[in-house]
Amino acid sequence: PGVLGFSARLADISSVVGVNSELRTPPLHLLLRGDHAGCIDLRDGFQGRCEFDGRLSLARSADGRLHVYARANQAVGGGGRHVQVATSLSGRLKGPFTPFRPLQIDGYPTPYSTRPGVRVNKYNTYFAAVKANPADNGRTLLGLFPIRTSRECFIGMAFSCDGVHFSKMHRFVDSEPSDTNGRGVDHPVDGLIVRGSFVYVYVHRNVPGVPLAPRSRRSDRASMIVRYALPMADLRRMASELSPSCKREHAILSSTEEK
Repeated sequence: PGVLGFSARLADISSVVGVNSELRTPPLHLLLRGDHAGCIDLRDGFQGRCEFDGRLSLARSADGRLHVYARANQAVGGGGRHVQVATSLSGRLKGPFTPFRPLQIDGYPTPYSTRPGVRVNKYNTYFAAVKANPADNGRTLLGLFPIRTSRECFIGMAFSCDGVHFSKMHRFVDSEPSDTNGRGVDHPVDGLIVRGSFVYVYVHRNVPGVPLAPRSRRSDRASMIVRYALPMADLRRMASELSPSCKREHAILSSTEEK
């Protein structure tokens, strides 16, 4: 039917998770239907209704708004992937949510087209893993994006104040192309862990079911989770490179917090 979700206190979930216990979730709510306004899925057979076939991500920005990130399929025959976002302005998980909008990333061409089946460029942004940036107490959002182009494949990192407009893409981890259309073989894990002055970011290397391209020179093909430790200071510096409009909002939020 669409995107389902539930909310619960961490203590409530932790109390039912044990070695021999099952996770009992609260009732699920329908958050977004496949025909939600603005949703982009131009593949044959879907009549514009979103299948939500990619990974979803949920993040709250500093203004309290709640953002749901989903795949936007923009080519009839596959490929042409990007990310779209719908926002709960009230911050409530049940919404209501704004129409979907394609993400805007500084320096990247916007692949969205209103002409069905038109593929505007050769960038594939496979999905987004977005969370509050712990290096600035959540004033910005930190996004990780598996990127595949006609020439390269990597996991990028970018920052946002409003959850829609993101900074220029930083090349975080080099990856390898898959043998399947528009994919890379390494995917970021949706979640961050803070330990002292470091933020731990996790990447699933050699995702099962996503075979390496025959020309790949990667010798180690075992599937594994790799941890990267990023200094808080580096993340703060990178987040400071946001667009001018986002910088102004960032400065206002910082000033308000200091008061």
